[in-house]
Amino acid sequence: MWRNLYGTNTRDFALANLDTGEVRRATDDEWQIDACPHHGGGLAADGRGALHLVWFTQGKTRQGCSTNASPPAASRRPCPLAIPRRRRGMQPLRRQAARC
Repeated sequence: MWRNLYGTNTRDFALANLDTGEVRRATDDEWQIDACPHHGGGLAADGRGALHLVWFTQGKTRQGCSTNASPPAASRRPCPLAIPRRRRGMQPLRRQAARC
């Protein structure tokens, strides 16, 4: 998982499958920035092969920290969830209404 360059200065995350060579866009935040942001994302796989991503963005589509899970054979990513900024107490994650 890395922050790839799409079009002119759009910095969204991409995933690569090292077995097949497939590269796919993992986020669609449309972060337009003439730089390489030093806000890395996180990636983990569970026992069923689903990928779990977490990342920070200042994109047109969403801002802040988000998380998402993708089944291994999914043709369409589920909608990202915003991570609340509250520091005290646990709050449920909420779905963002942006292009899903």
